[in-house]
Amino acid sequence: MLYIIYAILSCVSFSKLVDGCKRCHSSGAQIPFELGLVIERPLGYFVLPLTVVEVFQHIKETNFCALIISVISIAFLVTIKVSHIAAVSHH
Repeated sequence: MLYIIYAILSCVSFSKLVDGCKRCHSSGAQIPFELGLVIERPLGYFVLPLTVVEVFQHIKETNFCALIISVISIAFLVTIKVSHIAAVSHH
């Protein structure tokens, strides 16, 4: 029985699902900082949805400078990543 559970948990697709969930969670946790919002960090279950709700409740308090810096930084990082992927795929 334990072997079956281990086989399911070590499956490649399951590990990719877990990686995707971790990335969504860490990206979602950064949203208040990217908008320059000071909100209470929810604890317990459903932290990501609760954070999104808090962000939308305080969206009018967005720090415009923090938003602009975040947009420029993300655009720069995406551009570098896309150009790197394009360079690697041509070889």
